[in-house]
Amino acid sequence: MTLTEDDDAREKAELSHNLLISGWAVWQSDLVEPDVSLLAAALPALQIAEMACTEASSRGTLARIQQELDMLVCNHAEEVTWSTADNIQYQRFLRLNEEADRILESIHDSVFVDIMRRYHLEEVAEIFEKNRETFEIRLEVGRRLIQPTKVRGAMSSSHAIASLSEKYGDRCGRRLERRLARFGLGV
Repeated sequence: MTLTEDDDAREKAELSHNLLISGWAVWQSDLVEPDVSLLAAALPALQIAEMACTEASSRGTLARIQQELDMLVCNHAEEVTWSTADNIQYQRFLRLNEEADRILESIHDSVFVDIMRRYHLEEVAEIFEKNRETFEIRLEVGRRLIQPTKVRGAMSSSHAIASLSEKYGDRCGRRLERRLARFGLGV
């Protein structure tokens, strides 16, 4: 790393630390809606966990998997679909993607939980670990309460409901819909 990269990394780390301290203070406050306080506490750590995944993607096992995936895709770049003869390669492609996803999810979740505990946000870590569905619903509601109107790049409420329904089932989507409606943030 050059001096500027070191400085940039140091600035990012300091900013993240300050945001985590602020998030802890908001989490402790009884004056802030609980879903907003969850968002304030969790968002900096979620961003750090994403950065950790990005960094890990270019190293070790994940770099090897990406290299294999690139080779498989390169071999089939001209084709719209994989032929039956290439089914073994396609299955390999799917297995490698699943393996990479599992590794990245493990890194993400471990980093997030570790940060929450280091900043004495054990309750947030527990919600994340023990009831991920509730964590994601509360996170989404917190986002909507902070920024109720659609911003560029943000998911619409109906898209967020569909996304959580796909991930956790229709019951989860209905829970999010009811919670958003409670705050006048319906679809």
